[in-house]
Amino acid sequence: MRAALLELDPATSPPRDDLIAAATMYAGLLRPHEVAEWLSLRWARYAYRSATACFGPVDERTFAAAAVLSTVMAAYRLEDAAVELREQIAARLTDRFGPAHPRVHTARVEIAVARHAAGHCVQAIDELAEICLSWARRHGGSDVVTVTTRLQLAALHDACGRHSGAARRAALAMRSYHPPQADSPAADRPDLTWITDPDHTHAVLCQHEYPRRLLRRLRDAARNPLNRRHLP
Repeated sequence: MRAALLELDPATSPPRDDLIAAATMYAGLLRPHEVAEWLSLRWARYAYRSATACFGPVDERTFAAAAVLSTVMAAYRLEDAAVELREQIAARLTDRFGPAHPRVHTARVEIAVARHAAGHCVQAIDELAEICLSWARRHGGSDVVTVTTRLQLAALHDACGRHSGAARRAALAMRSYHPPQADSPAADRPDLTWITDPDHTHAVLCQHEYPRRLLRRLRDAARNPLNRRHLP
């Protein structure tokens, strides 16, 4: 597949079903800058553009191509464009399934996480808190999705250097969680697939003072090794 795609140009390739599927998979597997000329990004854009033209904007294959494109754009540090694309997909999911559907909730969580990665920390955390509250009002504080969303909110706080607040939020989330009964078909613990590892570059973009202060101290330590003893 890789050898075949390397011989094609995403800008001129026709929108074919097999090529869309191959491009979606290929773009998702490539690391940024692994191949010259932003090839993963170009194939991801081809897959999304062609899937939209061939299958329509609300087809599952289009949603899959959009998810890959958003991930690839974020990997190339095009975070704001990734957020904008996720907002478009969330709007389509809302029109198709309604605002209370779990897929819409997931899409909104992913928007908040992407917005946080782009450095819009305050807005992202406020949005995710509202998303969590809205879900908890409908499904209760002990619901698995409620707990998972609260844990994701704690992860965003932690990435911004609010470690004590993040730990408190995580503890409260898990305290409110009650595992399903043994005969329940549901999983016996929250699905933590949303929980993101803090981006090691987030301090550069973070809107809060602590990461910026820590970043300045790291830079000072790099210039003067004697300052390293004062790092946390």
